[in-house]
Amino acid sequence: MELALFDPLTGQTFSVLINPERPVSKKITEITGITNEMVNRPDVPPFSKVIEQMLCFCGDGEVCFVGHNAKSFDVPFLAAEFARVEKTLPSTWRFLDSLQIAKALEWDLHDSGRPDKLNQQALRRHFSLEALRRDPSCSIQAHRALDDAWVLSHILESMLAPLGSSASLELYMPMMFQMGSAGEKLGLPPGRVTRAQSQQQQGADAILDDGPGSMAVHLKDVKKHDLPEMMQHYITIKEKHPGSLLMYRVGEFYECFFEDAMRLGSTVDVQVTAKNVGKAVGKVPMSGVPARSIDEYLRRLVNAGCTVVVVDQLEAAGKTKGLVKRGVTRILTPGTLTEDALLDSCNNNYLASVIIKGKQPMHWGLAYADIST
Repeated sequence: MELALFDPLTGQTFSVLINPERPVSKKITEITGITNEMVNRPDVPPFSKVIEQMLCFCGDGEVCFVGHNAKSFDVPFLAAEFARVEKTLPSTWRFLDSLQIAKALEWDLHDSGRPDKLNQQALRRHFSLEALRRDPSCSIQAHRALDDAWVLSHILESMLAPLGSSASLELYMPMMFQMGSAGEKLGLPPGRVTRAQSQQQQGADAILDDGPGSMAVHLKDVKKHDLPEMMQHYITIKEKHPGSLLMYRVGEFYECFFEDAMRLGSTVDVQVTAKNVGKAVGKVPMSGVPARSIDEYLRRLVNAGCTVVVVDQLEAAGKTKGLVKRGVTRILTPGTLTEDALLDSCNNNYLASVIIKGKQPMHWGLAYADIST
């Protein structure tokens, strides 16, 4: 009755109501809020008419779909609907079941431990995502398709966070499956993902089990010329903004190093990992957040009183030789926010200034304003 897709890399969405061509049960209405009047209408297309829209949205390349309990419910249902109109699922489509990932995780990597249940609603509560809204102006619709897809991307991000920003779904490739022509699931059964496997996957960016130890935690502990070119550039910008937290764009992540990595980890509860920066220095602390979620993390950092300097890539990677050009694009402080995504629409955001002059008599002045309005 409803199909929705969310691409976390681009932010693009696909959502459409589907005419089931049969009455909607009261139970379905209670769970989703979808009624007969919403879908059993001539202007709401049946699934056979939606398939082409879905194929167009997904494109011709390889696609990996992630769904919660997808292996038992979503994918067999999708395959059956394709078969009903005498079509087969594209051979370039792969599927991952986030429920299987949740079962395979070593939850001792998470400070909060393993939740009692692993369904999507339980995981949403476990990771404190109940207040997360795709559209801040709308109330949460826990069982509408697009909201579920959007929230699942954040649940998946939270589950994988302890593996570090360099970890990816490649670690879970053995869990991927396809649907064969007869509807059977093809692919390896899920195995337990161990701490050793995650370390092997990340290579030099190993998880810090016992703290930073003898690593070069502080900038003062290293010589700039001993570092790779990118790290030298990071330090050059950092030297111009002492005391600020520097978020440095590297591919699909914003990363922090040295003291900033520790500060980011403790402020927004992301895992601190280790990055090998060469023989002369060895490992340094590193932490990061996905670029697609940067506004949410910036909001949390600024609310915690941090001044954040954002460094973005100013040219496409691979189109130039040597280091990708990067530069400061934003400097954020609690009183100077103007971006809607970082502000609370229900509250003012005041910037105040106090000036004191003279001793006897003493004169002082106070000025304040909300520059975001």
